[in-house]
Amino acid sequence: MPCTKFLSMPVFMLLFTYLSACSTTNEVKNREPATQDYSLKVATATPVVASMAKELTDNTPISIVYLPPKHYSIKRIPAWLKRQNIDSYPSVDAVAGISSVWPQVSIYPILRSHNIGVIPIDMANAYMPGGERVAITPPSSSAVSYAQRYFWLNPANALIMVGILHRDLTSVVQQSNADRQQKHRITEQLSVNLTHITKSLRTSQLTLDQALVAKDIMQVAVSTPELSEIGAASLLPLFPLEDIKASDFPGLFITHKKRGHRSLRELPPHILVWHIDDFTKNKGPRFTKRWKIMIQSLVDAQAIGEINGATNGAMK
Repeated sequence: MPCTKFLSMPVFMLLFTYLSACSTTNEVKNREPATQDYSLKVATATPVVASMAKELTDNTPISIVYLPPKHYSIKRIPAWLKRQNIDSYPSVDAVAGISSVWPQVSIYPILRSHNIGVIPIDMANAYMPGGERVAITPPSSSAVSYAQRYFWLNPANALIMVGILHRDLTSVVQQSNADRQQKHRITEQLSVNLTHITKSLRTSQLTLDQALVAKDIMQVAVSTPELSEIGAASLLPLFPLEDIKASDFPGLFITHKKRGHRSLRELPPHILVWHIDDFTKNKGPRFTKRWKIMIQSLVDAQAIGEINGATNGAMK
């Protein structure tokens, strides 16, 4: 009996220690791991891409890093990129651009030197088998290359671009290390933003069509070949300005020149002038808002004459 009492104490202590260890282990296993807020950095050197991307990623932890100075137009950006030191570029997770059409503003090779895993997103030609790509009107002369066209001025192309960006960003988030709730929240917000942008762009295209019909516009001219895509979006015949001047049919002259420009002072009264925002600079309101302002300036024109263009008021 005394021997039994003597042995029971060590056995009890061992059993207590074992049970305590098991309890602690289970507590650690059942404890949910601490989650960190997910973030994603997407760089671009293309003004219109930055405008689209900022609106698409609104209210998400995806940040858009725009590299060039905001007051630089897209034509000045290639020279600016060449002057930059490689070490001055940031480390980012993805890069969005239109390098398949505008290779001169591609920054992917440079950013890849900072992060071998950086993800390229081409919004002009999807990186997937049979992926969609923007449509560009064939040049009327060999002197005008595809790389000079502002193809994003056609709402149909803008829809393709934002659709490619949405799909790729959604895939990046879904395959990231974010937790399930974060992935759901971010992808849902991206879908909400895409729906808003899509509806707004389609409304802008419809309003453009209605305005052209209401004003009996029968032909279109553009001030520079770069603007040919918005001329094509009108679905009206595109002629040189001199041909429209010589005719008596109502015409629309699309330009990104400022109001009162000397080249516009002697246009005949049957030509309506539409001053547009060409999205070649990263400034102004949201992408869809800029479209609404631009289209409304055409709608509000009350007579043949120069339109009070949005880009020379709120946008310039």
